[in-house]
Amino acid sequence: MRPNAELRLFALPVCAGLVYAVIKGLIKGWSGTQLFSGFLFGSVIAIVLGIPLLLWSDRRCPQAKMRYLWIGLILSLVATLLVRASWMQLLLLPLAGGLALGGLYSLVIRGIDKLPVPLHGRARQGWGRLLAVPLSGALTLGSVGMDYMLTDRLMLNA
Repeated sequence: MRPNAELRLFALPVCAGLVYAVIKGLIKGWSGTQLFSGFLFGSVIAIVLGIPLLLWSDRRCPQAKMRYLWIGLILSLVATLLVRASWMQLLLLPLAGGLALGGLYSLVIRGIDKLPVPLHGRARQGWGRLLAVPLSGALTLGSVGMDYMLTDRLMLNA
């Protein structure tokens, strides 16, 4: 397993949530509920489908340079099919969303690769491998929930 595996797994739901929040904001307007539901939808799809695809592609074809782009395109296609979009959106959203997700995740992974690796890397990976996937999902959904609660309270006070 590569160094900083927890950050790699945490980055995919966050990137997918950001991309789908922006795309949903472009389509339906920039309200808080649209952005939150887009972020949540993108994060859940990335947790359910994206993390297994990421782990499989890192194991089976680590030399492939475009694997993150393909993962982004697959996630965008599944998300668009689940939303039951129109034919025009069905053609544009998977392509634009997939390219954006693949590009954003590739940039984030490059940043994670530049982080220093601890000297005791093998010793701390035992439990890290077991807890990385649920922890990444919990951190993503917990941060979204806190953001939603704080935004909701700020709008009530205003």
